[in-house]
Parts: sequence; C-alpha cells; structure tokens
Amino acid sequence: GMMRALWFFPALLSGVVVGVLWRIMYNYHNGMINAVLQVFHLKPVNWLETVGITNIAVIVGNTWVQVGLCFVIFLAGLQSIPVELYEAARIDGATSFQQLCHITFPLMAVSITINMVTTTIAAFRAYELPYLISQGLPGKTTLLMTQRIYFFGFQTREFGMGSALSVVLTIIIGLISLIQLYVLKRREDVF
Repeated sequence: GMMRALWFFPALLSGVVVGVLWRIMYNYHNGMINAVLQVFHLKPVNWLETVGITNIAVIVGNTWVQVGLCFVIFLAGLQSIPVELYEAARIDGATSFQQLCHITFPLMAVSITINMVTTTIAAFRAYELPYLISQGLPGKTTLLMTQRIYFFGFQTREFGMGSALSVVLTIIIGLISLIQLYVLKRREDVF
C-alpha cells in the first residue's frame, strides 16, 4: 500500500524537480543534509563544489530516482514465484539460504535483467538531474556525455561533433545492453 507508493514516488517526478530538490538539500549554507550533520556536531560538507564528493552527490540523487522503479520490478518478480515451490523445498529439508539460491534467484533472473538494463540505459541517458544538481562543478568534473552533446550541438553549434557524440553514445548503450542481455540470458539458461 502506502510504503510501495512512497518507494515509487521519486520515479514519478520529473528530472528537473528532482534536480532542484537535491540541489536545495545539498546547499552548503541552508541545505537539509548539512543541517542534519550539524545536529550531530559534524562539520558541514560543500557537496556541490568538492571534487569527488560532488560525484557522490549526483549518484545519490540519480539512485534515489531509480530505486522506486527497481523496487516495483523486483516486487513483481518476487510475487510471481509460486509459494508452493518454497513449501516443497521446506518439506524436502532446504534451508532458507538454499531456497534463496535455488528458487528465488533463478526465478528472479528476468527481473534482475530488466533492472540492470534499464538502470544502465538511464545512467547513460541522464542529463537534467546531474546538470541541475551540480551544473558540471567542480571544474566540469561532473559533466556527462549527454551534457557534452548538448554543449556541442546547441551552445557552440558544432553540429557534427554533437551528432558524432550522439552516435557514439547510442553505440555504447547498445553494446552494453547487448552484453548485459547476453550474459544474463546465459545465467537464466543455467537456472
């Protein structure tokens, strides 16, 4: 019911809303995250302008959006496993760990495949959320390929470079997706 809706809620928000929300929470002076750190007598962190930390901040924001959809897909996969399989395994003396390894994981292979492929594609396609959180700071270390495509295609009007990067990104996403599908399909066949 309500917990499932709360888990899925971030996936319903637009990338712009999520980016602005996380940018406000990461604010050095007035952000909620630094306020919580100060309650525990910890020093505030400059989340948006420190090399390395900014990358983590972007990853956390992006992960927050993806978790809800992954959760729903995993839940659907778990609910599709017949309870009778667990009952039969229990009668045959299988431990909980054995049930997990020999029933749950094999029957969750499709859900795992779907989540891995969709989150990988989403990570490569990310544009607005990382841009709104960090705007490429510090020193353009958080600029992604999609942002570089936009930069070349629309800001500098180097359409050839923007198009070339778009084709390269499409090929990279396609190859990674095919490799994931191939490897995970082989894993499904094993089970």
